Amino acid sequence: MMKRLCILVTALLGFGAVPAGATEVGVAMAHLDKGFLALLRTALEDTADKMDGVNLKIVIADDKRDVQLDQIRTFLADGVGAIIFQPVDDDVTETVNQMMADAKVPLVYVNRTPPQISFPGNVAIVSSNELVAGRAQMRMLAELAGGKGNVVILRGADSHPAAKGRTRGAKEVLAQNPGLTVVHEETGDWSREKAETIIAGLLSRGTRIDVIAANNDEMAIGAIRAYEKAGVSLDAVVIGGVDGTPAALDEMKAGNLEVSLLQSAPRQAEQAVKDAVVMAKGDFAQLYDWVPYELILPSNLGQYARN
Repeated sequence: MMKRLCILVTALLGFGAVPAGATEVGVAMAHLDKGFLALLRTALEDTADKMDGVNLKIVIADDKRDVQLDQIRTFLADGVGAIIFQPVDDDVTETVNQMMADAKVPLVYVNRTPPQISFPGNVAIVSSNELVAGRAQMRMLAELAGGKGNVVILRGADSHPAAKGRTRGAKEVLAQNPGLTVVHEETGDWSREKAETIIAGLLSRGTRIDVIAANNDEMAIGAIRAYEKAGVSLDAVVIGGVDGTPAALDEMKAGNLEVSLLQSAPRQAEQAVKDAVVMAKGDFAQLYDWVPYELILPSNLGQYARN
């Protein structure tokens, strides 16, 4: 039976007594949120629960690089068989790659793709193609807007490859649609509250907005809240997010959100845990496991929405 423990503090204790022959897997996550990362954490736990002989421990770095490095060092000192890694930023990855290679312990990146293309140790990467997400989102928003109007782009954290990829993909589509003009672009840092503040400011200044392309669902919901609190109708704007979170699907059901793309936390988690266990046992896992995005629209919402 799997033994799991989620630590939400920066200190990290040892694994303690585990069943003989169990595979010990450390999970180092950058932070938690109310959206996709919360789903990913739960999916990692659920995946390990269904597997015999897996001892999973999750730690959270609160977006602090030094804390995450200390957590990795502690995992290695505890003798884990593999580490699943969602880095706090790109800069930490090179150090961790070398630490893992020196310790001869496999490393599985999940959700956040590292900037490197070659690695000194045994590495697998489980993620979704962010460029594809940005393109698909903006293509659909452009179509819904009739190919013309003013566009606002809400970026995630600028250091995050998902924000870079999704924004780049959106801009590639915008370049092919001269009738669409970006009137404002700003980082909302993945935050519902920050996105609400940004859009509220634009509305208060009388900025005409026809399209809002948010790098994630939480920021899309923040934009919706800004309209609601300002008493401005959502009928004249089309809004898109990414992740396909339950909260976003509720907004789509209510007619407030036009587009999202499902980033499957269960599929990413399942593949990451499987890769970690396989490599911990000395077997092969391919370098890249891409989990495809799925476009969610009001027309197919029934396939995804909660009952």
